[in-house]
Amino acid sequence: MFPAIETALVGMKAGDEKTVDVDFPAEWRVPAFAGKTVKVTLTATKVSEPVLPDVDGAFIKSFGVRSGDAEAATPTSSAWTSAATWSASSRAR
Repeated sequence: MFPAIETALVGMKAGDEKTVDVDFPAEWRVPAFAGKTVKVTLTATKVSEPVLPDVDGAFIKSFGVRSGDAEAATPTSSAWTSAATWSASSRAR
């Protein structure tokens, strides 16, 4: 994205509108804009932020850990260590 657009978006709320000058590079893919300063109107239709999920049993099960237990999903657990040892020994044969 263009720095002028990113800067203009900061602080906007849904429904806000701003017009900013955007400098397009000479090699821009749209010849009509290439090497020109263009007025761009921005309208914020929705404003959101990322939401991290709770790390609970359902979340852990979504990664294929049947028990949903965080400890079972940790590579340092005894189940992982046993599986890694078995895998390494079966390849050595």
